[in-house]
Amino acid sequence: MVTVVQNVLVVTATVIVSLLFMAGLNQVWPRERRRNYNDLIGWQLSILGTTYAVILGFMLYTVWTSFGEADLNVDLEANAVVNLSPGRWTSGTAAHPAPEAGLVVCGCGHQSGLAANGQK
Repeated sequence: MVTVVQNVLVVTATVIVSLLFMAGLNQVWPRERRRNYNDLIGWQLSILGTTYAVILGFMLYTVWTSFGEADLNVDLEANAVVNLSPGRWTSGTAAHPAPEAGLVVCGCGHQSGLAANGQK
């Protein structure tokens, strides 16, 4: 997992490299000479920006959908653990006698505790 300090260092390094690149570009190709090309490539940059925005929108939609599916899976697993709670199977059933039921409940409780603590 990336820490906050590492995130700040990455952002700071990116900004510094960008500023150094711009300073170098201004030395090699001055702004006055670049101004003539702005009218020629402006419309192309508009199309590129719009295409990027559409692709970004599709990506965010996909990620949000996956997040919703993961949230639903967590809810279903939590309900399954509740259904295996000790009060439900203490007397046992025909399919799961009482000793076997206790082992299943114990295993589910251990697994849910690991999941709650973020361990595998």
